[in-house]
Amino acid sequence: MIDEQMKKYFLYITISLCGLLVTACQQETLVDSAKGGFAITLLDETAATDVMTKASPLKLPASVSKEFHLTITKNSNGYVLYDGGYTEEVIPAAAATYTVKATFGEENILEVNNPYFVGEEDNVEVKAGDEPTTVELACKLANALTSVRFGEGDENRAKFDELYAPGYGVKIAIGHYSTVLTDSMKVAYYKAGTKPADVTLAFVGTIRGNGQAVEYPLDTKQFPQLAEEASYAAGAHIRLVLDMAEMATGLVPTIVYAEVVKETVTETFPMEWLPKPQVEARGDFDAENKILFYETEQPTGSIKFNSALGLQDLKFTVAFNDPTYSSLNGDYTLSTMTDTEKQAFATAGIILPVLGDGAENDSIGFTKEFITALTYSVDKANDKKEVSNVIQLTEVKANDKSLTSADVAEGELEFEVAVKMKPAFTVSVQDYNIWSKTFTIDEPTVTSDDPSIVEGMTYWYSLDDGKTWESCDRTKALDSHPDVNDRDVRVKATFRGFESKAKRFELEEPLQIPNSDMEDWHTVKVGSITLSGDFYRFYPYAKDETDKWWDTNSSRSQDYPDGAPVKVTTCPCVSYSTTTKYSGSKSAFLYTSLHGGGYANTAGFSGISGGREGDVTAITYPEGAFAGSLLIGSYSWSQSEGETGTVKGHTFPSRPTHLSFYYNYTPYTSSKSDTFKAYIELRNGEEVIATGESTVTASANTGWKNSGKVELNYNVTNKVATSIYVQFLTTTKTSFSKDDFVINKHITLPVMGDWYTHIGSMLYIDDISLIYDK
Repeated sequence: MIDEQMKKYFLYITISLCGLLVTACQQETLVDSAKGGFAITLLDETAATDVMTKASPLKLPASVSKEFHLTITKNSNGYVLYDGGYTEEVIPAAAATYTVKATFGEENILEVNNPYFVGEEDNVEVKAGDEPTTVELACKLANALTSVRFGEGDENRAKFDELYAPGYGVKIAIGHYSTVLTDSMKVAYYKAGTKPADVTLAFVGTIRGNGQAVEYPLDTKQFPQLAEEASYAAGAHIRLVLDMAEMATGLVPTIVYAEVVKETVTETFPMEWLPKPQVEARGDFDAENKILFYETEQPTGSIKFNSALGLQDLKFTVAFNDPTYSSLNGDYTLSTMTDTEKQAFATAGIILPVLGDGAENDSIGFTKEFITALTYSVDKANDKKEVSNVIQLTEVKANDKSLTSADVAEGELEFEVAVKMKPAFTVSVQDYNIWSKTFTIDEPTVTSDDPSIVEGMTYWYSLDDGKTWESCDRTKALDSHPDVNDRDVRVKATFRGFESKAKRFELEEPLQIPNSDMEDWHTVKVGSITLSGDFYRFYPYAKDETDKWWDTNSSRSQDYPDGAPVKVTTCPCVSYSTTTKYSGSKSAFLYTSLHGGGYANTAGFSGISGGREGDVTAITYPEGAFAGSLLIGSYSWSQSEGETGTVKGHTFPSRPTHLSFYYNYTPYTSSKSDTFKAYIELRNGEEVIATGESTVTASANTGWKNSGKVELNYNVTNKVATSIYVQFLTTTKTSFSKDDFVINKHITLPVMGDWYTHIGSMLYIDDISLIYDK
C-alpha cells in the first residue's frame, strides 16, 4: 500500500514538479436517480496489475483524479455520451457497448514538465437495470521522459557552478524540436516510440569570465541502453548524471551514469532531488515584497509557500509599528503556537497556514479587515512618512529541507505592509503655458507628506465640462483648434485612484488681424494742385472704423514745405491697387519714395501733358527719400520734428507661431537688386517677447508669391502677449541716391488717377495671416 506521504508525493509529480495546473472541465449535471450507467474509478497501472503481491488496486487520490478528462463514446455510432471532467458520481447511460477513456495533459513531440497520462478500456457493456456498471481504468504514463543531474552531491555540482554561468544545461533535440534541462526539477517528456537515433544530447552553457557560449555533444555510446527502443517506450525514464571529465582541452561535461527505470503514475523521484521550498509574494506586493498603500485604499496580498508536499513548519517574526496590532509582535514557530496565539492572528485578519492541510493552502493571507484597520494618523505627530508593519520569515521547512535568509538575497524573506497619509495635491496651469491648441500642466503641488508621488501621477484633460476625460502628458497638443465657443479645458492629476480638483482654463483664441486681406480702405481729399488735380490721403481701414489697426507713412510722402503743394511731393507712398492683387478686389501698394518730409522735389517739366518718364531735368533731394511702410499702429509726421506720436502695435491677446502673406515685388531698376522686409513682434506690456522677420531680395519683378511661414521666435516664454506689431517696408536701405529711383515715373492711383512722381522699389501685399501651430 502507498501511504499518505506517497500520495502527496504523487501530487507533487503531477502538479508541482511538472509545473502543471490543468483546470478541470465543467462537468455535466448528473441525475442522481438515473437507472444504470457508469461508476468510474481511476487506478494506477502498476497497482491494478500487481497480481504477484496480490496488493489491492490503488485508487488515485481525488486531488489527482479531478485533473483527468473523461470521454465515453458509444461504439455502435460514435455518439459521445460524456465529454468533461472526471467525476465519481454515476454517469447515466442506456444499455449499449462503450469505450471509456481518461486523459491528463496532451501528447507532444517534446515538452518540459508536461506529462501525458492515459487510461482506456474498450467494449464496456452497460446493461439495463438499477446497478451502474463499474469501470476501473488503469492509468499510465504515456510519455517517455529524461531527467538530468549535474554531479553527485553538492560538491560536484559546484564544479559546474564555478565554470559556467547560471542557465547551463543539457539540450535535448528531436528533429527540429529542442529544449534545455537546466536543473533536476525539470523533466523532458516526449512522444513514446521516439526512435533512439532521432534523439541528440549536448551540454550547453556560458563560460564565466569571458562570456563564451559553448555546446558540447554528449557521447552516449558507453551506455548501450540509450540506443534501445525500449528506453523510449511509454513510462520509460532515462536518468542521466553528468560530471566534469579531464580532457586535453580541459574539463568537459560528460555523462558518467545512465539508467532507465519504469515510471508509473504514483512513482516519484528520490527525496534528495526535491528542492527547498520557495516563497512568493502575491497580490499587491511589489518587487521588494512591500505593499505601500495610502489611507482609504484597500490593497490585497498574501505570502505563498511553494513546495511539493506542503509546509512542515514555519518560523517568523512580527514587528508591527501600528499600535492596533503591536500586541502581535514577537517570534513564532507555527508548530508550537498556542490556540490563543493563532486566534489573535485570526482576529486581526491575518490568516496563517495550517500544517498538513496540503501544499495548495500554504500561505499567509491578509484580509480586508486587517488592511483597513491600519492607520497612518498615529505617527503624524512624529512627522514620519509611513507606518511600517513587517513579517520576517526566519525558517520555512518543507520537502525535508529548510529555507532561511542565508539561502536567498538580503531582504527576500522580509514582507512589509506600510500605510501612508492619504495624498492630497493640486494642479494649475500658468497663463503663459496656455496656447491656442497646446497647454502645459504645472507640476502638481503636493500638500500631503510625500512630494515624490508626483513621479507616479497621471494627467487628464476634458473638453466637455468634465463629462469625459482623456489621459495626456503634462504637455498636450490638440490635433486641431476647438470651435471658437468651445475653448474651455479642464485638467486634473490622479495618483493610485486619488485625484486633484479639476482646474479650468480657456485656450487662447487663434485670432487674425483685422483687414488682413487688405480689402478695407477709404480716402480723404486733402488738396489740389493746378494742372495735377486733386490729391488724397489713403487709409487702410473702413471709413466708419473706430478701432483702427493699420496705418501708413504716406503723411511723410505728402508733406510739403510752407504749405505749398508740389506735384511730386503730394503723391502717397502707400495706397491700394485694384489691378495688381492676389485675391479679392484690392491689395496694399507701397513704394520707396524720393519725395516728402519737407523736401520739395521738382518735376522738371510743366504739367502732366508735357511731362515724360525719366526726365533728368528734375531737381531731387535724396536726403528726403525713405521706404514706404504699412504697419499696425498709428503713424504721425511733422515737418519740423519728423515722426511724432507714432504708436507701434495694437492690443492683441494671442500668440501665433508664424506670419504668412502674399507679395509682388518690383525693384527700382532691373540692373540692381533690392530687398524688402516684413517684421512681426509680440509684446507683453513694453517687453518684446517674440519677433519674426522675413526679407526678400529680387532684381526683377517676382510676380505673386507666398512668404511661407515666417517664424516667431519667443525669447520670453513665461509671459503672454498683450499687443502685436507688424510692419512691411519696401526696402531695407536707409540712405539713398538719385540712382535708386525712376524720376517722373508714371503711376495710376485709385481716385487720384494719373500721376508722375519719383519712385523706387514697389511692393504689393495681400492676404496676411497668422498661423497657430501651438
